[in-house]
Amino acid sequence: MKLGTFPLPVTEDPADLKVRVNVDLALWIPEASTKKDAARRFLSFLMRPEINDKYNADNNGFGVRNDAPPASSPALAGMQKYYDDGAFYLGPPS
Repeated sequence: MKLGTFPLPVTEDPADLKVRVNVDLALWIPEASTKKDAARRFLSFLMRPEINDKYNADNNGFGVRNDAPPASSPALAGMQKYYDDGAFYLGPPS
């Protein structure tokens, strides 16, 4: 089965096209943390290209680094341009 993705038109203006995404993961360090240096090292590890890119490829994710490769799943190819351009809106929490 071949699947693809595309933005769902919601107005008559093609410039309004956006795709829905769920941004459900975040990396952050609590301000009150007593181990900020260790947390920064851990986050730096997670964002290394060989770690981050593999995670995204394994989980059909889009990269957040400027040098991240495009999504590897053919099913996401139709959304890549919109994601890169920031033409997306957040879906409801699941």
